[in-house]
Amino acid sequence: MTIAIVMLVGFVIASLIAASVLFTIRANATNKGQTQAFIAAESGRDVAMATMASCSATHFTGTDPTYDTTIYPYPDNTGDRPTSSNGLTAGCPTSSTDYVVIKSTGTGTGGSTVTIDSVYPWQVTYSQQPGGVVTYFSGGFTAGVAHYTGDLVLRDGNWACNIDGTLTGDLYVLEGTTSLSNNCVINGDIWSNGNVTSNSQAPKVYGDITTNGYASISSNGGALIDGSISAKGSTQASVTGSLTSRNSITVGTTWTARPARVRRTARPTRSSTPRSPG
Repeated sequence: MTIAIVMLVGFVIASLIAASVLFTIRANATNKGQTQAFIAAESGRDVAMATMASCSATHFTGTDPTYDTTIYPYPDNTGDRPTSSNGLTAGCPTSSTDYVVIKSTGTGTGGSTVTIDSVYPWQVTYSQQPGGVVTYFSGGFTAGVAHYTGDLVLRDGNWACNIDGTLTGDLYVLEGTTSLSNNCVINGDIWSNGNVTSNSQAPKVYGDITTNGYASISSNGGALIDGSISAKGSTQASVTGSLTSRNSITVGTTWTARPARVRRTARPTRSSTPRSPG
């Protein structure tokens, strides 16, 4: 009788141990699938982050690991931070985007899935940072009969230069447009989010012009651009009067020239032939 009781107790204990082992094995298999799904979701998020600057696509998929990832910009000026991609429209971030939400779903073994929403602040910066003395302004700014030395950053509003105004440094117009007139001189580069225009006498820019809008140079006298012009968002561009540029100017089908007097200047070169005495 005692032996039978001992055998029964041992059988019960063995059954409990076997059930516990089976439960652990199944739990580990489930955890493995969820872990793989989470890693796959993170991989998709990292792929989206790597292409964010150029934004060549807004939707990404992968098979090893398996993920499905989408980019959602959040254009909000209240400072509120989104918590998920719910209600957002997929697309590329722009200069008005405050946050970017990346929604990524990963799939592991056994069909396990994990979805993550990663939220990142979005900031627009220039590839080249200003150096030296920097002056910041907010609101519209007009330079007239004045000489500023140092880089100038206009946070918002339009920038206008007239009546022989001179800026020795780089100009950054972060939100508005840039207008040059009446012998305005910029001894540096111009970065303008809006259009860069001139409609008066002989503006001179001793540097490059980069704009997200279009460039329109209309001058009563000779205009000088001692650098290159890059109009990224150009739907139109025009030159009225003569325009002189140190570098070459490429004129596309959306450019107009009235009259066609665009020319390129050549820098003088020193002759290698020795001069005869006397």
